[in-house]
Parts: sequence; structure tokens; C-alpha cells
Amino acid sequence: MDKPFKTFKEQVEILNGENGGKLRVKTNDETIYYLMRYNYYSIINFYKEPFLKGNDIYKSGVHFNHLKALYDFDKSLRMLFFDVLTQLERAFKTAIAYYYSECYTNKESYLELNNYYVGVRNENIHLISHLVKKLNFLRNNKSNSIIKHYSTTKDNIPFWIVINFFTFGEMSRFYLILENRVQNKIISHFRNLYKNEYTNLPKLNNNFIKTFLRASSLFRNIAAHNERMYDFSSKNIVNINNIMGITNNKKQKLFTIYEGLKLFLSKEEYESLTENLRELLSLLEFKLKDIIDINDILYKMDFSKDWHKSV
Repeated sequence: MDKPFKTFKEQVEILNGENGGKLRVKTNDETIYYLMRYNYYSIINFYKEPFLKGNDIYKSGVHFNHLKALYDFDKSLRMLFFDVLTQLERAFKTAIAYYYSECYTNKESYLELNNYYVGVRNENIHLISHLVKKLNFLRNNKSNSIIKHYSTTKDNIPFWIVINFFTFGEMSRFYLILENRVQNKIISHFRNLYKNEYTNLPKLNNNFIKTFLRASSLFRNIAAHNERMYDFSSKNIVNINNIMGITNNKKQKLFTIYEGLKLFLSKEEYESLTENLRELLSLLEFKLKDIIDINDILYKMDFSKDWHKSV
């Protein structure tokens, strides 16, 4: 049975534990206006867990503004990672388009089914068919001004044009069906970029890239659809410890995405991400002081203790 409708005033009363309730969260005159802009469920149900001491009872001294602080932190986190994952998408689309076009020089060769890896037991056939069908649709989409320009003036839509209309998820799946020679060129591409910035070569491999792209697509969807990000787990990334030899994380949460991005972003982009992330965590720590330990949040993100204070 659905819960009965509650007015905004009644929602505040529920938080206060009035009328026999048990939540008992402190509020102020501004709480009702915040609930009017952002619904009760998206704040309370999504972000109350770190503030509870059990049986849906809050720890002493918890104010609605503490939940709001965690909500705002997660919102900023989504915006930050949406931006850097867009940079990751751009980098991979650039590499995929370049090396695919280098290997297959026929006009619109991306529409030829035999230019893709079908898999050991033909398990990629359906995926190849689906993605080539999407490419064909994009190639014939005359309503797009760029496509129309190339189709009317060049009679050829280059792959580096149509791949830009792939979603992140489609791009990550497209990488799966590339033949090994193309994938190996892409791996070398990112290894060389990393060496140029950090002087050493990472042990990048195909399995890691496949799973990292898939997980990054999931996290980007989380960011795009305003779902809770800080403790989200993808559960399918190859342990990055095998690639960089830095950590031993096994929870496949945000830290795995954060650390993996170092392999593909420029050094400047990655340092900016690190700085912004530390600032967000420091601000959250200030807002939640005396209520919960910031390390409780870091743990849920799979970051090490006091990570934001490290040099």
C-alpha cells in the first residue's frame, strides 16, 4: 500500500518526530522551502543512512542541514565527474576514430560487418549488427547539418564525424567489437600519452579498458540522471592494482574510477580533478563536524582515511 500524501508542513513534522514519529531531525524555517524545491525522498531516503544510529533513529544533534550538506556534496560530485567522464569520452572517441580509420581506408568502411571482431563463439554478432545499424542511421540522418554537409558535398561521412553521435555506452560497446589490431593501437596510444606526462609506461591491457569503459559509462549515467553517486558500486572493473600497482581496492566504487582516470586524462586535467575533489571533501567535513566523521563518507567511496588531507 502506498504511503498517504503528506503536505510540506507535514513532511517537516515527520522529520521533527511530531505526532508520534521517531525520526527526530532538527529543522529550521528554511527546511520547508528546501523540501518544496527538492522532494523529501531524494534528500531523506537517499542520504539519511550515515546519520542513523539504528532502527531509523538519527544520531543526537542531526539537523536537516547536515543531510542537505551530503546531498549538495553528492550533487557537486556528480557535476565534477560528469565533466571529467565527458573528457574521457572525448579522448576515446578521438583514439577509436583515428585508429579505425587508419586500419580501414575504404569509404564508410564502418558500415562493413566484416571489419569487426565477431568473438570466439560469434557472441558479438548481435552487438555488431546493432551498432552498425546505428552507424547507418547516423550516416543517413540528413536532419543534422554536419551530416547533411558531408553527404551533399563529399558523398562520404567520415567515421570521425559519425562516432561523435554515439552515446558513451555505445562507444564503450563499440570498443568491444573492434578487431585486436585496432584495440592494440588504442592501448599503445594511451600508454604513450601517459609516458609523455609521467615518464613511465602503465601496464594497460584490453580487459581493463573494456571493463573500465563499461563502469565509467555507468557512473556517467548516475551523474546525468541525478542518482546517488558517492557510494555507488559498479562491481565489474578489473582491479586497477594489476595495472598501476598503487592500490588494492576491491569495492569497485568511485575511487576506482578516480584512479583509473589518471591513465587517460592529461596530467593537468587529473590534477584539477584531484584538487576539486579535495575541496569538496574538506567543505563537507566542515559542514558535518561533530556529527559524523568524514572518514565514514570516504570509506563508502573507497577512498583511504583522510585522503583529502594527503599531499
